[in-house]
Amino acid sequence: MKEMVRCKPCGYIMEAGKHDTCPACGVSSKVFEPYKDRVSHKRRQLLDLDLHPIAVHFPQTIAVFIFQFLLISILFPKFKSVEIINFIGFLGVLLPLAVFGAFISGVIDAKIRFKKLSPSALKKKIYLGSLMFITSIAVPLLFILFDKTLTIKIAVLISTGVTLLIATFLALMGKKLMYAEMPG
Repeated sequence: MKEMVRCKPCGYIMEAGKHDTCPACGVSSKVFEPYKDRVSHKRRQLLDLDLHPIAVHFPQTIAVFIFQFLLISILFPKFKSVEIINFIGFLGVLLPLAVFGAFISGVIDAKIRFKKLSPSALKKKIYLGSLMFITSIAVPLLFILFDKTLTIKIAVLISTGVTLLIATFLALMGKKLMYAEMPG
């Protein structure tokens, strides 16, 4: 296994002897300290795939597009209305699938990283992730079951906004957990 060092000021971890300054914060290598990874090599390989951090960006992006195109549809009802509504409907079907994928990848990441799902922070993330999945399902259901009236567009806008709000809370919680790992 390669020898690793950690930048004391910012915590950036890198291979020893490769850098004269920290790539993240620019301080001299004089402040680097030896770093020993606390997780097993196999777990590290899985964590370094970053499947969950990558997967969470898909539902966020889809929800932002839905939100923006709904605003365009509401503010400019005659501009490409059929195309925009069809695009929103298509994205609406993708949204819960992307949320589900992010949720599953989060559960897998948590099991690899912490070996259990019972800590309170993980329980909160699972609860909020479930709530986000429910709000994301509302988007295609509203579009499939009802006419595309202004009222339905506003309901979808609200549902998408709530989905984005939950995604923001999940991201803030995940940021705190990102570098926390169980040893071994």
